[in-house]
Amino acid sequence: IEVWSTLPLLRYMGNSLFVAICTTAICLVFATLAGYSLSRYRIRVRKAGVSLFLFTQLIPGMLPFVAFYFMMFNFKLTNTYAGLIIAYAIWGIPFCTLMMRGYFTSAIPPSLEESATIDGCTRWGTFIKIAVPLSIPGLVATSIFSFILAWNEFMWASVMLNNTDMKPVSVGIYDYIGQYGGNVRISMTMATAVLITLPAMILFSFLQKYLISGLTSGAVKG
Repeated sequence: IEVWSTLPLLRYMGNSLFVAICTTAICLVFATLAGYSLSRYRIRVRKAGVSLFLFTQLIPGMLPFVAFYFMMFNFKLTNTYAGLIIAYAIWGIPFCTLMMRGYFTSAIPPSLEESATIDGCTRWGTFIKIAVPLSIPGLVATSIFSFILAWNEFMWASVMLNNTDMKPVSVGIYDYIGQYGGNVRISMTMATAVLITLPAMILFSFLQKYLISGLTSGAVKG
C-alpha cells in the first residue's frame, strides 16, 4: 500500500510497457526478415553480415554511449519515447537476428518451402504462410528477450529522459534512493522491485510452452 501511495508506479509501469511493446514489435519485424534472409539466401555478404552481427555483441554498451546521445540530441529525440524505442531496437535487433537465423536454419527445413514453391507459392507467400507460422516458438523466444531488454534497461533511460511523467519503471524505482536515501527506504525499494517483476512473470507463464518448444526444436532429428 505504501509503495502505491508514494510512487506513481502505475504510470511508470505503463511507460515501460509501452516502450517494451514497441521495441519488441520493431525487433521482431526486422529480426525475422533479416534472419530469414541470412538463413535462406546464398549471397556473398552473408557471412560478413553474420560476423558483423556477432561483432556488435562484443562492443560494451557504454562505449558508443556519448556519441549515440549526441546523435539523438541532434535529431531532437532526447526526452521522447521515440528516442528510447529507437535506441533499444538498435541494440536488440542484432542479437534477435542471430536468434531468428538460428531458428530458421535448424527448425524449418527448406524442403517445406520448396514444396510450396512447386505448388505455385511465391517467395514472399512462402515466407508469410509457411516460415512465419512455423517459427512461432522462435518468435516468442525472441520477443521475450527484446521485451526484457527494454523493460530492465536503466542507464540510457535515466540519461535520455528528464520528464517525470515519462519515466520507465526502472528509473522510477530510483526515486527512493534519490529522494529518501537508499539505506532508509531499502525495504520500499525491494517491495517495488517485486511488484515490477510481476509483468515479466505473467508474460513467461503464458508463453512458457512456446519458449520451451523454441529452445528444444532442432535438438533431435527424426
